[in-house]
Amino acid sequence: MTAPPDPPAGVFHVAGVLVQTLPGFQRSVGQRVAQVAGAFVHAESGDGKLVVTIESEDGAYILDQLTQLQHMSGVMSAVLVSEHSEPLSAADEVLSHDLAQDTP
Repeated sequence: MTAPPDPPAGVFHVAGVLVQTLPGFQRSVGQRVAQVAGAFVHAESGDGKLVVTIESEDGAYILDQLTQLQHMSGVMSAVLVSEHSEPLSAADEVLSHDLAQDTP
């Protein structure tokens, strides 16, 4: 049996996650999600939903963090809604282009 291949280096991943909390747990879950490395709470509804992103250079790490969210106390579900990845070099190209346009 062969070992799985190493993930490609220099790739940035962003996952969009919808977290549904149990009644009365939205605030505490939101605070705990914000403490998860690479996780960011972008929006909260009044009915227990949180819009979260998880960012990493390792796709497996994203899955691990999603699993951590799914097992948090007060979470009914945490569902992967979207995932995007691209080479880190693409971000460098965008930044270089933006900086060049800002130069008088």
